[in-house]
Amino acid sequence: MGGEVALVSFLTWIDEPLVFIWIFLSSSLLVIHAVLTAIFAPRWSLEWEFG
Repeated sequence: MGGEVALVSFLTWIDEPLVFIWIFLSSSLLVIHAVLTAIFAPRWSLEWEFG
């Protein structure tokens, strides 16, 4: 019984950092994707038009 309580308290303790890390990773991935798109999309469109 004590092990289950410890596990639940551990999960509730680790839940907040995991949510923060997940939000941070997903937002940084969106930023990286937007930057890469801004950098490479004009070149790709030029290659498609004049390639």
